[in-house]
Amino acid sequence: MRKYLLHVLIISIFSLVLFTCPFVPAQSHKLADEYWIKAQELGKQGKHLEAADTYMKSIAADQASPNPRITMYSNALSKAGLSYGLANQLDKALKCHEESLEIARRLGQEDNIATSLYNIGRVYFDWEEYDKAIKYYEEVLEIDRRLGDEIEVSSDLNSIGIVYYSWGKYDKAINSFEESLEIDRRLGDEDSVASDLNHIGMVYLSWGQYDKAFTYCEKALAIHKSLGSSSIRYSLSNLGSVYSAWGQPDKAIKYYEEVLEIDRKLGNEDNIAACLNNIGMNFTSLLQHDKALKCYEEALEIRRRLGHEAEVARVLNNSGHVYLSLGQNDKAMNGFV
Repeated sequence: MRKYLLHVLIISIFSLVLFTCPFVPAQSHKLADEYWIKAQELGKQGKHLEAADTYMKSIAADQASPNPRITMYSNALSKAGLSYGLANQLDKALKCHEESLEIARRLGQEDNIATSLYNIGRVYFDWEEYDKAIKYYEEVLEIDRRLGDEIEVSSDLNSIGIVYYSWGKYDKAINSFEESLEIDRRLGDEDSVASDLNHIGMVYLSWGQYDKAFTYCEKALAIHKSLGSSSIRYSLSNLGSVYSAWGQPDKAIKYYEEVLEIDRKLGNEDNIAACLNNIGMNFTSLLQHDKALKCYEEALEIRRRLGHEAEVARVLNNSGHVYLSLGQNDKAMNGFV
C-alpha cells in the first residue's frame, strides 16, 4: 500500500511539475516585465528613486522564476544603478553597477563590461573621487580601443577630459579633448567636433586664457549655426560666460538673451532659471539693479516651483547683494542665507 501511495505521490508531483513549470516562468517573467515598464515610466517622470526601487522589484520577480533571465538581470541592475545615481543614492548605485560588472565579466560581454566600468567611474566622479573615476574610465578606453570602436573611444576621451577639468588638471584635460577632437574630425562628426571645441574653450576659460576660450567657442558656434543644431545654446552660453569673465557684461547679456529665447521655446524651466540668473549677475555688474532684480525674481519663482533648494539659496544670495548695494539692508538680510 505504501509503495502504491508513493507511486501515486511521485506521479502527482511529476504531473504538477509538468503542468505548472511552463506557467511559473511565464508568470514571473510577465510580472518582471510589468515592473520594468513601470520603472521606465517613473524615470520619465523624474521619480528616479521610485524607478530604481521598481527595477529592483523587476529583478526579484524575474529571479523567482525557475529560469531567470541573466541578461535581463544585468540590464535591470544597470538601469537601477543609473536611477539610484540620479536620486543621489550613490552607495546603492555603486552596488548595482558592481554586480552588473560581475555578471558581464562572467558572460564575457566586453561591451557590457565597458558600460558597467563607465557607470562605476561616473559614481566616483559624482563623489569627486577623481583618481578612481579616471582609473575606471581608462579601463573603458582600453576596451574600446581594443574593439576598434572610434565613436566610443572619442566619448571615453571626453569623459576623461571632463574628470581632469573638474580636478583642475587643465593640461591633461586639453590633451584628452584634443585627441577626441582629432577622432571626431576624422569621422566627420561635426556636432561632436563643436562639442569638443566648446570643451576646450571652457578649459581655457577656467585657465583664465580668455582669448583662446573665445576662439574655440566661436568656432563651435559657427559649426552649430551651419548645422542648425539645437546644441547652439551651449555655444552661445559659453560665449556669454567668456565675456562675463572677461569683464564685458554687456556682450555677455547679448549671448545669454539668445540662450534664454531658445530655452523659452524649448520650455526647459531648469535652463531658463539658470540663464535668468546669469543675466541678472551681468546686469548687477552693469549696476542696472532693477533689471537684475527682475531676472532674479523670475529665476527664484521657477526654482521654488521646481523644488531646487540649493538654487533657491543661490538666487536669494544674488538678490541680497543687489539690495545691499541699494542700501536696502532689511531686504538684503532676507536674501542672505
